[in-house]
Amino acid sequence: MRGAAVALVRGGNVVWTESFGVADQRSGDPVTSSTVFEAASIGKVVAAYVALALVEEGTWSLGTPARSSRLEVEAGCDAPRLGQLLSHRAGLSNNLLAKRFLPACRLPAPFAYAGQGWLVLQDMLEVQTAKSAELLIQERVFRPLGMTRSSYAQPAPDGLATGHVDAVWGVISGSADDGVVAAGVVVILLSVVLCLWANRATLRGRRTGKAVALIVLEWGALALILVGIGFAVTVPVESWSRRTLLPSSLHSSADDLARFAQELVRPRLLRPETRDLLFAEQVDVGGGLAWGAGIGIDRSVSPTTFWQWGSNPGFQGLLVVEPERGDAIVVLTNTGGFLDYVNRRVGGYNMAKRVAREALGIRGRWDLR
Repeated sequence: MRGAAVALVRGGNVVWTESFGVADQRSGDPVTSSTVFEAASIGKVVAAYVALALVEEGTWSLGTPARSSRLEVEAGCDAPRLGQLLSHRAGLSNNLLAKRFLPACRLPAPFAYAGQGWLVLQDMLEVQTAKSAELLIQERVFRPLGMTRSSYAQPAPDGLATGHVDAVWGVISGSADDGVVAAGVVVILLSVVLCLWANRATLRGRRTGKAVALIVLEWGALALILVGIGFAVTVPVESWSRRTLLPSSLHSSADDLARFAQELVRPRLLRPETRDLLFAEQVDVGGGLAWGAGIGIDRSVSPTTFWQWGSNPGFQGLLVVEPERGDAIVVLTNTGGFLDYVNRRVGGYNMAKRVAREALGIRGRWDLR
């Protein structure tokens, strides 16, 4: 793990913040509680909070039809509703690069985690208010709460953490910088040439079958060595979030998100009963998990907690809220890639869950995987 920032809320107050590691392994700059990370999908909860503000004002309801030029509702099919977008029941997908979104014909659909719903919400907010989603959320949430280092737009590089992944993920996904990808390609090509050169005599003797078998065995051994080295080497990656996208481009710091967590447990911007819509179960996910109008619900253990992960290339984060006690925790890391799947101790998201469990004393799942 390269670095992490943690903020803990107890009884509605921030009682502990801590930072670890480096914001960028190339510069060695340390992480602080104000270092800005890509908080990614944690921004879904913030955007849902703004949508609920419009519900509180009577502008919308959870039954308001979703309208967006991106949506293609077939004739005779149900139109998605706001509440279905927020609870991932519109039959949409998590493909944020699609040009058009096709919801399920009969709604509500079964739960399917879908970032597309938040792109539709982004269009709805901008049309309804005649403001950009970034400006609207700055006015409604970030400025009132003093979240001065939070934005859905690409922030200035000062104080911004760099994401890191293992070299295997960086090369395969193309998310590492060009130098790392080029080096990976060169190493692979050289290893292939080495295998051919080592078996040149066999190939010249026209014992092709034997040569091919040897080459396959040697290349397999080299591939295993290269993959092992690739998992052990961590490389920086280019920022994925360069556009304002409500489902994925939130940039924030641990101390800023702690202020938002305080709002969730002791609301000031919304009435408590409106905030409770966020936490009210809309759909059962299974395994003790459910989803509210914009946030995950974990009732696999007691007490019930509410959560949202954040995952962009090179970044993993977690927000967990326990409103009854007024407790919450934010963990942001600048580590990702295959580590979260092959090493459950050092991967960024798995580390975030371990920290949250220890700090809150709750063994929550907080994970759909």
